[in-house]
Amino acid sequence: MTGIAIRRGLRLGAAVAGLAALGFAAPASAQEAPAEVAAVEIVCIDLGFDTSECTSAVSSALVTGIEGATNANLAAAGIGVVVDLDI
Repeated sequence: MTGIAIRRGLRLGAAVAGLAALGFAAPASAQEAPAEVAAVEIVCIDLGFDTSECTSAVSSALVTGIEGATNANLAAAGIGVVVDLDI
């Protein structure tokens, strides 16, 4: 990997982490609307990232948020099951 690729990967990771902090980790009852998800994808592309990188990062953040919220709700209900979407 070149230094440029590593820096791009770090920037993309930081961007997605920031987006996650702003709402991707929300409970399933407050899922993001398709327009919000599309807006995040567009901003990612506008920042100069490849379309496939943006799609992968946004999808991963959504899956992580859904898993976290679902597992928290199951644990709060006393259900001993863990959801792992493994996507």
